[in-house]
Amino acid sequence: MGRYSAAVLLGTGHLATGQRRTAMRRTFGYSDLCLLTETLVFTAPFTAAESNRVEDALAPTVAALASDSALRAAAAQLRYVFRTRNEALIHGDLHSGSVLVGADGARIIDLEFAFFGPMGFDIGLLIGNLALSSIAHASNGNERYARVVAGYAAEFWNAFVDESARIWRPGEPWFHPFIAGVIADAARFAGLEMIRRTVGLAHVRDIDSLPEAPVSPRSCSPSTAVGRSCSGRRARPSPSSGLGPPATTT
Repeated sequence: MGRYSAAVLLGTGHLATGQRRTAMRRTFGYSDLCLLTETLVFTAPFTAAESNRVEDALAPTVAALASDSALRAAAAQLRYVFRTRNEALIHGDLHSGSVLVGADGARIIDLEFAFFGPMGFDIGLLIGNLALSSIAHASNGNERYARVVAGYAAEFWNAFVDESARIWRPGEPWFHPFIAGVIADAARFAGLEMIRRTVGLAHVRDIDSLPEAPVSPRSCSPSTAVGRSCSGRRARPSPSSGLGPPATTT
């Protein structure tokens, strides 16, 4: 998955030729499904949206999210980044349920959300879902498997970095700032994904299937706390062109 993500993101962004990239951008434009993502990821979890699925046990968590003005501002800024930073062709809904693994390798499904957006979005969504799975296993007393799942996230990121370095275009000496910008964005998007998968419309099976189903407060509290910590930061400014090097983060 890490190698796949590097090949697609760099191949349609930094490494893509002008004509090819222009043609793909026409094909994968900003669709109604992107607008749906805007609502479900960046807006609804921080409001009393009717689409949210919130059990009574989570009422204090929801109230805390809604009253966190800094977090809501960060989510709004990330919504703007999602809408305007057309860096590369992204899957748009890349989570553990979008990956089929068999004897012949992994396959990516559910491509209807694909569009040109920020590179860190796909990476953040996948890492956020793996983090939720790790938290759920730890909450259920399975610390060993929680560490295994956390290791999957690390392997994914390391493979992305290694493959990105391998295919990086020679003569452009900003690889390390590029990687730093991607992981910074990915962390923020991962935080929002963890929050919305806990209090939004689409929950994750890892959390809902715990013994205290439908929701385990002892697992939801860590997931939203980690999500707030990751996403409640200022995003790096959008460059004037999706092909330019990322700005230095603060």
